[in-house]
Parts: sequence; structure tokens; C-alpha cells
Amino acid sequence: KKGPEDVIVKVIYCGICHSDLVQMRNEMGMSHYPMVPG
Repeated sequence: KKGPEDVIVKVIYCGICHSDLVQMRNEMGMSHYPMVPG
């Protein structure tokens, strides 16, 4: 639920770095989940 001081943000575009994909896929075997890449 949206409160009186909350806002709704519509994301139109976003990008992701290749290193974020590597971390997300655990390609190096060192990722810990949950994670916030970037």
C-alpha cells in the first residue's frame, strides 16, 4: 500500500554492467545471496 508520504516511480530504462551479470550468475564461484549488484 502507498502511504501519504510514499511515491511511485516508473522505471523507463535501466542498464546492467557485465560484471554484475558475472556476479549474478556466480561465474567466479564467490557470489553470496541475497545480493544487490551494482
